[in-house]
Amino acid sequence: MRKKGFTLIELLAVIVILAVIALIVTPTIFKILENAKEAANKRTVNGIIKGADLYYTESLMDASIASKFDGFTNVFNEIEERLNHKLNEKGNLYIDKDGNVGVSIVLDGKCYKKEFQSSDISSSDDKENCFLTNEIKSSYAIFGGIYLDNFRQVIKTKDGGYLAIGDTNSPKVGTLSSHGTKINYDGIVVKFDQKGKQQWYQNYGGEGHDYFHATLEEEDGYLIAAKVDNLDDRSNVVVVKYSKEGKKIEEKTLITSKELYYIDLLKKENNYYLIVTGRGIDPKESSAIMMNVIKYNSNFEQEYVKGYTERYMDRAEKAIINSSGNMILVGMADGNLGFLEGIDKKGSGFLLEIKPETGEILSITTEDTFTFTNVVETTDGYIAVGWNGMEAERDATIMKYGKIKESSGNLPLLWSKTFRGSSSEAFQAVAVQEDEIVVVGSSQSKDQDMKDLNPDGIITGILIKYDQRGNLLEKRKIGGSKGENIQDIIPIADGYIIVGYSFSSDGDMFPYRYGNSDAFLMKIDKNLNPLKDFNSQIFLADSVKTLIKNYGTHIPSVEGAETLKLYTTNDPTKDLGKWCTSRLTIDPNSNYQSVVCLKPFNEGDSISHYYQTLKENHHKIDTISSDNWISLDFYYGNAGSIELSNMKLKFEGSDYVTFQEAVDLKYIEPLVLIGRDAIEQFSFSNSYNLLSGGSSGMGFFPGIVIKFKPKIKLTDFIYNSSKDTDLTQGHFGISEYRNFDISLTKTN
Repeated sequence: MRKKGFTLIELLAVIVILAVIALIVTPTIFKILENAKEAANKRTVNGIIKGADLYYTESLMDASIASKFDGFTNVFNEIEERLNHKLNEKGNLYIDKDGNVGVSIVLDGKCYKKEFQSSDISSSDDKENCFLTNEIKSSYAIFGGIYLDNFRQVIKTKDGGYLAIGDTNSPKVGTLSSHGTKINYDGIVVKFDQKGKQQWYQNYGGEGHDYFHATLEEEDGYLIAAKVDNLDDRSNVVVVKYSKEGKKIEEKTLITSKELYYIDLLKKENNYYLIVTGRGIDPKESSAIMMNVIKYNSNFEQEYVKGYTERYMDRAEKAIINSSGNMILVGMADGNLGFLEGIDKKGSGFLLEIKPETGEILSITTEDTFTFTNVVETTDGYIAVGWNGMEAERDATIMKYGKIKESSGNLPLLWSKTFRGSSSEAFQAVAVQEDEIVVVGSSQSKDQDMKDLNPDGIITGILIKYDQRGNLLEKRKIGGSKGENIQDIIPIADGYIIVGYSFSSDGDMFPYRYGNSDAFLMKIDKNLNPLKDFNSQIFLADSVKTLIKNYGTHIPSVEGAETLKLYTTNDPTKDLGKWCTSRLTIDPNSNYQSVVCLKPFNEGDSISHYYQTLKENHHKIDTISSDNWISLDFYYGNAGSIELSNMKLKFEGSDYVTFQEAVDLKYIEPLVLIGRDAIEQFSFSNSYNLLSGGSSGMGFFPGIVIKFKPKIKLTDFIYNSSKDTDLTQGHFGISEYRNFDISLTKTN
């Protein structure tokens, strides 16, 4: 007898029942597996924490280790090594000065975190923001990522807090990611309360470089003037408005130009005034680079454009509205100022008084070979600050002028003071409070006025106090051992607020640093001492990794320039490409597309010397270390046509050799880089030949950069030039890069 089978309907019913059971059971099974995985990962994190506790206990008996725990110390690599590198994950493991452990780590695509004062381990899917936060009692607040972060300006807000603006090229800052796909700058704005705690922050930008230059507070928010570099090699000035809560509520493009520099923004009554240097802003002078004042109504509709100069890099640096309602404008004229009678010398600092309603010049005051960067008004005059001399050997300078014009049209100079060393100093900003004047800036000297303040000769922040008669009352360095620059200062009731950037994590900047340089806001008292009055929030995130050295076996070829990838100590995990410039064209003889960008993020790690070029050049080289990278920089921006040849190096105990011979003899590493960030028209016709001792070919206003790493001490350098040039026509420079390296190998 034949057995009866299942009907199709019965089979379908069974399948449906099984599917329903699967729908009910599968999530439960997955949840069980997920919970088991999470529990296992939390056990892993607990093991890491116990390892850190043991490491800290052992450190108490080892003075060389214990000295590390004076702030927040990341010991992830040490503990991961003790675990025989079993983690294969990225994370942060911090121990504070009291031995408390905080950890944040991504395991199986999830973020696991334990804060310092907590015993619980939390988990979340937000692996992009997997970092620790903590609050410290400090004199400063910091903001930044792993690359370069800077505050350019600070204002005191009506609620008693502070608003700082600047720029960053870090791919991630706090919870913000860069707007560009390359290492480009974004503008940054950070709102702090009066205790230095971040209330909100925003970044602004696109695929090109974007910089915040100047800011004003309005009743309903904050206006910021930004320079926006487009990918078509043009730039815009954009005004951006943020609400008091940090939401971007408006933006408007004011002007577009081939070249833009130095932007400031003022307001008087219901009108805004944009001060900008650029090409073709004034339609009557479309080809000239000019300093311009542009008047707008309350809706930012243009009312006039006034151009005041007509030479390359004449520029306005800072403007204020004085007590009479007029505009005071300071800057520097690089050539003859066509529309400013009386300024006819190269490098003249100027102070202009302008009637803002019409743009009419009321007075012109000039100083030969000066650059003015900032100005403030006093009851009886103006204080202008800046520097005097060539960039490599600048002297910081402060001048006081009276308010009543002399017969020459100049304001009377009441006194002038110089702050100098054997290297370079510059004043950037000035604040006046009662009878005192405080000036901020930077210095790279270790002698003369900087004696005992800067023994290592790094670029460091400086604070100088004068009285109203120009007597120096006090001076001090602000920062640590890696270098700082102070960009702005404002007076407050019990002292001053300063902003800038820092590469240090010690000294005045103790105890933490996010990456290469961090933007900082610091409170100082009236005696110029940091005042620990802030409750600063810090993000404890990944630090820069260690470079794997690989210099190759031969000098890279021109043919391989477009595909060559290089990694530096700035960030050994990626080729940073054109992080230092927005230009899109290169010298066709380059063997790497961005040779000029291969330099330390920290300017203080670049020691430079400049020389004029003669037909026959012989330079003695005295380097700090035979292990440092060397950069040879030739620039002939005002020299017309010129040719270089017979370029050779001499090392300790050697004869003169070409670059190629030096590689063959193992005097230098094979990774020799040559090129320039310029269009073919302004390049040598065959600069790569210089590496074998040949001719560069003729170039029109050309330049070239050669970078190499010696293996033994370099002592001499020779080359021939087709003509003599002075320093105003062109120059040859030697830079030595310390704490910096380049490699062909990427660090993972």
